[in-house]
Amino acid sequence: MNKLTASIVIATKNRKEDLCRAIDSCLAQKGRPEILIFDDGSDDGTAVLVRDRYPGVFLHRQERSAGLIAARTRAASLAAGDIIISIDDDAVFSDASICEEALRCFSDPCIGAVAIPQVNVLRSPEVINRTPDNKAVYVTSEFIGTAHALRRDLFLALKGYRNFFVRQCEEMDYCLRLLERGYFVRVGASKPILHYVCPTRKDPSIAFFSARNNILFALQNVPMPHVLGHVTVNIFNLLRKNKGALEPVVKGILGGFRDFIQRREISRSPVSLKTYRTFRRLRRKGMVRLTAGLK
Repeated sequence: MNKLTASIVIATKNRKEDLCRAIDSCLAQKGRPEILIFDDGSDDGTAVLVRDRYPGVFLHRQERSAGLIAARTRAASLAAGDIIISIDDDAVFSDASICEEALRCFSDPCIGAVAIPQVNVLRSPEVINRTPDNKAVYVTSEFIGTAHALRRDLFLALKGYRNFFVRQCEEMDYCLRLLERGYFVRVGASKPILHYVCPTRKDPSIAFFSARNNILFALQNVPMPHVLGHVTVNIFNLLRKNKGALEPVVKGILGGFRDFIQRREISRSPVSLKTYRTFRRLRRKGMVRLTAGLK
């Protein structure tokens, strides 16, 4: 079997100081993976800095911002590696072996993506998405945007992320479509990616898009008769868990229904009952050991 190659992809906008730390950690990775920086319309001199300081890094800049989801999908078409390893511009690799370990996780052909372990450093020391057993293959329902790897050819065949999500829930939607094609998200075994997301960030747009996109995800993907119950439970949980941000959440819920009705690119394309039940099981359990029965 041919050895898989990797491309590290970072989509960025106006975070050049954070980005430099991320790039430095990429350059330290073993195996010399390609490094692709996708500058999504920065106006703080990001592109000039990257060109001057990192001449060996592949830089793509677009003048007008398309948003993170669209940038990641576009970047995949520009990358050369078999496997795309994605981190945020405010994240770093904690160890030089993480990319090599991620590539090893694709030894089973039914693995379509890997959820790389990560730590939200400024929030908690908890390591998220680490396998409980390095000798077994554990799978989960989805990966996190700042710490994942995926098969580039499969990502492009599935047309990447759905841009209408704008932000939030695009990974969950992609991983469900991946599961429908017979591929799983493997839980990684490497040292973690360190994510320096602000612990007190309160952005009403996050609450809005999380609510909107949970509704759109259900209306588009969940098969009958489960869609009605899924949407009802979603609304209840969104209101219960976001009591401090009820206004953007309610607007998001209503916006989800409105956009589903009005926007032509959003329509029903439900997965099979088998896929949906497997997805729900993975969501409920967190991670499950991959067996012939699960396949």
